[in-house]
Amino acid sequence: MKRIAIIFPYAFLDSVPVLITTIHDLSHHYYVDIFTYHNKDFKRPKFNSKKITVYSFNSQPIKTNLQEIIFWSRLFTKLGKAFLFQKYHFVFGVDKYGIISAGIIKLLFHVRIAYFSLEITFPEMSNGRKSQIYKRCECWAHSMSDFVVALDKARGKGLETANKVKGKPICILPNILHFEKLDHFEKRIDVIQKKFNIVSDNKVLLHCGHLGPRMM
Repeated sequence: MKRIAIIFPYAFLDSVPVLITTIHDLSHHYYVDIFTYHNKDFKRPKFNSKKITVYSFNSQPIKTNLQEIIFWSRLFTKLGKAFLFQKYHFVFGVDKYGIISAGIIKLLFHVRIAYFSLEITFPEMSNGRKSQIYKRCECWAHSMSDFVVALDKARGKGLETANKVKGKPICILPNILHFEKLDHFEKRIDVIQKKFNIVSDNKVLLHCGHLGPRMM
């Protein structure tokens, strides 16, 4: 059976429904290796399937140059060891750091890659020399990808505009979590109303993320 790699160099894998769904679905046909990190705020993700392997390292959010060097060193130590001893059919690089890592892996090991896009960074959002360098590297790696995974058509087109990379096939995967059995959830549709004493006729807006001008 062929093997797929997913490079997710962030600590919050458990909070991304579309990735969890993708990992489970891919594991029906492939072995899936996930490269990520964890820290005191986010635990190492776990999966029940024996076909899913998590390669995780401990790291704090990048705030200094030293932390950045340690972060990339630990990530590529994990990647290097795995790719030297395993043959991968395909690599998914998630967001900016993930696709940059996948681009480098493609140069070193001649494997096909795809850009799995969750968040888009537009050029005007890249403030400072370092963020501009990262943006150029992201655009370069994006141009080397076989296709793009986006959450909807508008985001797919937005990524093309932001990175000035046209013509890549775009696969649309909505950010939803797939369950094989929904009976348990269907019986508890009023759990939020009961927990917070909300009248059932009131409308409830669920916001997942943070509040700020950028989030409107």
